[in-house]
Amino acid sequence: MSPDRFQLIDRRENSLVREIIKAKLPEPGGVSRWTAEGKLVHPVMPHNIPFVMLGTFILAFGWFGFNPGSSLAGTDLRIAVVAVNTMLASATGALAATLWMWWVRTKKPDPSMMCNGMLAGLVAITCPCAFVSAGGASILGAIAGVLVVESVFFFDKIGIDDCVGAISVHGVNGAWGCLSLGLFADGTYGSANGSFQVRQFSLTTACRRRSCSNSVRVATSVCVACFLSQLK
Repeated sequence: MSPDRFQLIDRRENSLVREIIKAKLPEPGGVSRWTAEGKLVHPVMPHNIPFVMLGTFILAFGWFGFNPGSSLAGTDLRIAVVAVNTMLASATGALAATLWMWWVRTKKPDPSMMCNGMLAGLVAITCPCAFVSAGGASILGAIAGVLVVESVFFFDKIGIDDCVGAISVHGVNGAWGCLSLGLFADGTYGSANGSFQVRQFSLTTACRRRSCSNSVRVATSVCVACFLSQLK
């Protein structure tokens, strides 16, 4: 086949692809997810829920190589605790997101939000995975599942175009995972090798410390008030 023939086929295929894209996607500025009043009217729906779940479980499987694989050595038996904590946080995150959507937000279960809840639990446990107990991992994963739901609704309300909830999963729950290390670390790991010590920490203890009590109270109150005001 001559090179001109190849070019003709290539031009025809490109034209076909352009026509398909033009038929499937709206023109820029033609259709918005929000009305002029700021109401969300065109949410981007998943095209294939089984594929969404398959991708979520592939990510979850990879997380078991990511968290336990970040241990300094496979001979450190703490790697087993890391793997268990990773599994627990992902499970409770998916369960909490499903129940929160079902009982509080939409009154029906949402499988795509369940997947986001699982990813939120995985993100949240990444930081404290070696330093919290199984119970702590379960609790912080459940909180991450609720946080991701509320965060998705929050960013939609203020007009942030995040159709898959990436900010909510990785940003909000990444920050929550860092905070949860101080809240749920039990102090049983981190000092044996002389590197550092993660001590148990609680909000009550923090508020009693003279150096940070006022700042903690004020910052927490402002953040909670701003968040709740946007949800009304």
